[in-house]
Amino acid sequence: MATWEVLYFNFMPHFMDSYFAAQIHKVQSAGLDSATTAAQVAAIQHSRQLYQNPFVNMAYTFMEPLPVGLLITLISAALLRRKAPAPSTSADPALA
Repeated sequence: MATWEVLYFNFMPHFMDSYFAAQIHKVQSAGLDSATTAAQVAAIQHSRQLYQNPFVNMAYTFMEPLPVGLLITLISAALLRRKAPAPSTSADPALA
């Protein structure tokens, strides 16, 4: 997460501008009525402003992989929770 913040703000500051411009172009070329287009463009512009805040940016960056990571963690925990087989008793007293 910290790596993305450093990369985004120092090396790719216009990355999201390009992304949001592409999203606006997609909405405008979708052939929707003007009210729907205006509402969606306003929502995209609002998201663009929010994304400039480093704390909001970090929150979005954290939330994106969270569901998958949580699911994998729960599956791993369930698999690792299995009880280990009972130790076998040996006839050799030196091993006991």
